[in-house]
Amino acid sequence: MADIKLKTFKSRKNQVHLIKNSDDNTLYVEKIMITKTSLLEKEVYYLKSLHDQGLAVPKVIDYKEDRVHMAYVGPTTLLDCLTQWEAEQKDPLGDNSISSIFIQLIQWLDSFYGLTYRTTGKKNTFR
Repeated sequence: MADIKLKTFKSRKNQVHLIKNSDDNTLYVEKIMITKTSLLEKEVYYLKSLHDQGLAVPKVIDYKEDRVHMAYVGPTTLLDCLTQWEAEQKDPLGDNSISSIFIQLIQWLDSFYGLTYRTTGKKNTFR
């Protein structure tokens, strides 16, 4: 029996789907690289390395050619939140739940850049 595609996530560069494994009913995410498939192995390397060092990134289940299968980490993405807040016209400065999520994002980015620096020896900066 084939796995079942449950949802397609918004993505500008790739096709990203939530899949239900028909054998054991577990959920996973399949990311299909549409462009720059040569970067897949690099992305998998970083995901595995960051996950192994304790950063909150999806665990890689497997990968091949143009796609990677990752553990499903939850029902809501940051993009989902931003889209909902925009539709509801929420004030990010006046809503503590929004402020809390952005603080968590900044803390995650700090951990991410610290780990990538320790892994690669290269400092990444925003330009």
